[in-house]
Amino acid sequence: MSDLDILVLARGDSPTRHQHRRAAGFIRLAELGVPLIPIDPESAKPLRKGWQDVATSDLARVQDWAMRHPALAVATGRRCDIFDIEAAHVDRLGVLIEAHSGPIARSASGGVHLYVKPTGAGCPRLIHEGVHVGEMKGRGGACTAPPSVRPKGAYRWLLAPWDTEPPKASHGLL
Repeated sequence: MSDLDILVLARGDSPTRHQHRRAAGFIRLAELGVPLIPIDPESAKPLRKGWQDVATSDLARVQDWAMRHPALAVATGRRCDIFDIEAAHVDRLGVLIEAHSGPIARSASGGVHLYVKPTGAGCPRLIHEGVHVGEMKGRGGACTAPPSVRPKGAYRWLLAPWDTEPPKASHGLL
């Protein structure tokens, strides 16, 4: 979110085209049944207590949240789980990432999010060849969704979920 966006929101002026574009991206996710929740752009923590029960794919609510908040997260474990690979380990996992046939997002810090079908698992650490490379966001978890904007930058799709289905988790990372 730019300083201008913050100023416009603080003054209560009309939404910017960036807010409308961001809202459209979140609405596309909601149309696929992906439950979303607003998060604090600094900490990436959900803004509401009991957020697991509040997360929704209701289009009107998602549009309202998207116009008021620069960042929303996917409530994982329902429609999908997400393998959240830290930026420092993207190169070492290049072959696994390239082989992934489902949705892929790039985080603002350069990490990668691999979307998979729900596994029923919680949120364990991802381990590759004995090294902690990230976390799996599963049942009870949340992961920042594109096109969120956080202090380090914007999240973006490399392969969007409206172009491909999340595959069954088959990575040797758990």
